[in-house]
Amino acid sequence: MDNLIARVAGAADITPGVARKAVALIGDFIQREAPEEAVRDLFEKAPAFRAIIASSTQTGGEGMGGGLKGLMGVAAGAMGGGGLMALGAELMGLGLGMDRSHANFDKALRRIIEASHAAGIPTTMHAVSSAEVSRMIDMGFDELVLTADIGVLRRAFAADLCSARAQIEERAHRPPGNTAAGESKSKASEAG
Repeated sequence: MDNLIARVAGAADITPGVARKAVALIGDFIQREAPEEAVRDLFEKAPAFRAIIASSTQTGGEGMGGGLKGLMGVAAGAMGGGGLMALGAELMGLGLGMDRSHANFDKALRRIIEASHAAGIPTTMHAVSSAEVSRMIDMGFDELVLTADIGVLRRAFAADLCSARAQIEERAHRPPGNTAAGESKSKASEAG
């Protein structure tokens, strides 16, 4: 068990504690979402995997059960927890980011798509920009969710931040005691 955790920690350049939690989350996902026979085979080949899952108090969603088991989840887990998108969110909660431009990211997606299609399961993915849609379709995804809301929020926040910085910069260059409120007070006293 510790050997697996050490290998994951070394490969991902993370602490053994984070590696254990990540492996437990992934194992819990597999245990809930994969066919029972495949899970049984996995635990026979790697009995320590079950202990890693059991050792974690932090595990994934409720699962989808029955015929709704899917590698990518249904509408990002909207039908009852679970799904790969929900797992991804939990892993990111551990500080494990996702570099979408890394070659291993595309390689992993292609393996997921291949396995899903072999099992007759449609694959769904989120595209973080409209420019990414073509790339995801070319990879073979059956459904895409355009998460433009993230981009909208990011752009709105950037605009607010630029406005705040401009106001700070403007005030930093005013002579001491010369504020908009002070100017209106002096104009009012001149008029009166």
